[in-house]
Amino acid sequence: MTSRRDLPSEGPEREIFVTALSRMSAQCQSPELLAECPFSVDLPTGGRGCGEECEELLSIHGPAQYTKLDASDELAFQIRPRIRASRELVATVDRAFDASEVYYRDSENAQPSGWSTAALFVSLKRTFERHPFDRTLEQHQEVAACMSELARRGFDVELIAHGPLADSVTQAIVGSVLGRTLSEAESSENPDIGEVDSRTSLRDSMYADALEKGELASDHEVSVNDRRLDQETAAKIVFTVAGDFHRHVTNWCRAASVEDLLSWNVSADAQGPAPEGRPDRLAVWMFDRFTVTYLSDWAPESLRLEWAYRRGNENLAPVSPAQMALRHVDMADLADRVADLAVAGDERAIRDQHLVRNAAAMLRAGKRDAAAALFEAVRQSDWDDPELHNNYGFCVLPDDPGAALKALDLASSKGFKGTVNVANRALCLLRLGRPVAAIELLESAYEIWDQLDAGSSYVWGIEEPDKDRLLQKCPRCYLVGLGARVAESTSDAALTEVWQRRERELVRKASRSARTENGP
Repeated sequence: MTSRRDLPSEGPEREIFVTALSRMSAQCQSPELLAECPFSVDLPTGGRGCGEECEELLSIHGPAQYTKLDASDELAFQIRPRIRASRELVATVDRAFDASEVYYRDSENAQPSGWSTAALFVSLKRTFERHPFDRTLEQHQEVAACMSELARRGFDVELIAHGPLADSVTQAIVGSVLGRTLSEAESSENPDIGEVDSRTSLRDSMYADALEKGELASDHEVSVNDRRLDQETAAKIVFTVAGDFHRHVTNWCRAASVEDLLSWNVSADAQGPAPEGRPDRLAVWMFDRFTVTYLSDWAPESLRLEWAYRRGNENLAPVSPAQMALRHVDMADLADRVADLAVAGDERAIRDQHLVRNAAAMLRAGKRDAAAALFEAVRQSDWDDPELHNNYGFCVLPDDPGAALKALDLASSKGFKGTVNVANRALCLLRLGRPVAAIELLESAYEIWDQLDAGSSYVWGIEEPDKDRLLQKCPRCYLVGLGARVAESTSDAALTEVWQRRERELVRKASRSARTENGP
């Protein structure tokens, strides 16, 4: 029996199917559905809703060809598919792209050939980043199927595997070794924390060699939550996240086979010459586009390529327009991110972006000490980078708001002007029992509302049930919500009403904007 996704790539059967599907898709407009649509899905709240599978099928099998009708030797007509009413606006306002959500939805289908492009990318990223001991046989088997399907859709899987995917494995390996190092340092009895880890053993061997050769600085200081680590642990952390071990793992991953990447089988000897320069920029762009939900986490070059593509340079894309259309990118947010690149050096921006990705994974796993140590180690070698101080302060905020406030204030004094810095400093003040100082800081920010950035930033939940939960929100919206909570804590009814009114106005503006985008 032929499945809906296994239709032939040519011939009358394909033409009939694609033509009919195109017409049905053009007439169907979210959130309404054609009654006869076979691709609707069960909604969590009950009833049926749009699964947009028709869009995915059209991207896989290609658009129907234009049909030319010759009326005479000098006149011809072309029948073109009707331009469908904009569904992109609906997706933008009501349902922003979420890579993880797409993956969880599609992975219920046993066959990767039936998954969306984003789900295929996310599956590869998740499998390669997961510790080999924690993977199942099924996940190993899915790798080949996902890579094969991506290749069929026009993606260069070799460039992706040896570029952005390899760099994801590098971050995972470095994070794993860092976590073990901190776990060993936290116990004076140094208990057995599991089986011998070959990657940590390799790091220790490389560290000992460098120490013997006198290649290591001996004055590293690394503190986590105001707890200073011993000299050897501090030096190992710096060596791991910003030294020769990190460089060795990066080069090894970019040259390794897919099977070795999967096994994290890092060898002491290089397997052939290390690749020169950075990974292919188009591969990184595609990887970011289909696996990274927020533009704040994209590589700088990916942002520039997306900007050029959206400004009309469509030949930049290495895959079909149908594949590119599967991910909507908000133009205003993109413009903000590209503008930010103008005031940050590329090398520093790329490094900080990699650190943020790695730290975010640690924070989601509840490893706040490891995430803090990551930024603490690097900021010791680049004290003038305000973003490192800001990110370190953010990592320690739930456990030590006093230390966090010092780092966040330092970031601000060194030029970090992000709205999220103001919000985090106010959150520190609130948790330190200084709500009046917090509200004064928030008021000063609100006075320059139009100058505040409105992209997406990592923030901590303010109150239960989200307290100390890692979230991503518009920093301006978060600042207003925080202001309302801080005002409530002052027991000043008038002040509370002011901030609650601001919060309500923000919600109304967002609602009006959504209605405007969606049309009458």
